[in-house]
Amino acid sequence: MSRVAALTAADVSALSGRPLGTVYRLASEQKWRRYREGRVAFYALDDVEHMLVTTPTPKSL
Repeated sequence: MSRVAALTAADVSALSGRPLGTVYRLASEQKWRRYREGRVAFYALDDVEHMLVTTPTPKSL
């Protein structure tokens, strides 16, 4: 992935108010595009924006 506007999981957590583990789960389930710089993963802003503007639904039991 070429360098595009991106956020770290910590950034997404701070913006959304969701725990870091939830951000990692959502990124995996929703197949967010990402690239790495060393040990830090950056998630594509387009993918993150979709999560930020949608209403969370409860997980199925």
